[in-house]
Amino acid sequence: MSGARGSGARESRGQQSRAGGSGARTAEGTAGERFGLTAFAGRIADRAGTDEDTALRDAAAVMEVLDAALAPELTERMAGALPADIRELLPLERASEADD
Repeated sequence: MSGARGSGARESRGQQSRAGGSGARTAEGTAGERFGLTAFAGRIADRAGTDEDTALRDAAAVMEVLDAALAPELTERMAGALPADIRELLPLERASEADD
């Protein structure tokens, strides 16, 4: 049953991409959805069952862990793909480097 659900989700994304949706291209060439910090915080809060302020703190903590775990060039690549307002969740030195 979950396989059918998953294939439907893939089909929907493909249809949105072909229909010229507002998706951004990822490194793999698949379409991704663009949204700002407010929508990002709302999505995290909904999924975590928390408020948006806590969701943003949690997201910033995840960004710090990623920054520490990834090679600098991968973190820079990730930062470059993020909208400016979401990029501000990165540790300060990374967020300012990506703005250059």
